[in-house]
Amino acid sequence: TSPFTIDSSQSLTCFLKFASSARGTFFDTLVCEQISPFGVDFPCKKVLLPLKAKVVAILIKVSDIDFGTIVVNSTSLDSFSINNASLDFEAKLSVFNASGIRTPAFSFTNGLPSLPFVLNFLDHNTVNVSFNPSVPGSFIDTIFFSHNAYSNPLNDSIAIIKGKAVYSQLFASDFDWGRIRVKSGWQDGSVL
Repeated sequence: TSPFTIDSSQSLTCFLKFASSARGTFFDTLVCEQISPFGVDFPCKKVLLPLKAKVVAILIKVSDIDFGTIVVNSTSLDSFSINNASLDFEAKLSVFNASGIRTPAFSFTNGLPSLPFVLNFLDHNTVNVSFNPSVPGSFIDTIFFSHNAYSNPLNDSIAIIKGKAVYSQLFASDFDWGRIRVKSGWQDGSVL
């Protein structure tokens, strides 16, 4: 509350609240007036305290994995990454927690990174995943990451992992003919 008195040997701590919905650097000034001991009719001294706040946009991008189609009881390895995709050099992405894999066909090859962890501007962390289905079918799982990035439609903090398993006698792969000119004759190729 004001007015208040501060002796020359004292100090005062003030807590200010700042909120912004936009990124950037913001400046303002806090004006403190020293009231004359001789009354309000006498000149008073003003102390100007500069204020500065910087708001950075922290963005998280987590990639996905699509293992495609593999044979039952075989193993495929792939990885996804957790990225600090922020637009500001000073932005540090903190990842606090992660959900685990719930589908038995998927597993972390080396586990998750130690949590919590911090990613600097444009840094990433890679997570290796194994797909080893024991039955045919389509499999999908999601891993959710909790983080310090503000609500933003550009944020993607979920890794989607999917794959399909078939019995080997039903397995066929496609063939990419690449770029072929019209009327260039027969092209050799094979499908396994």
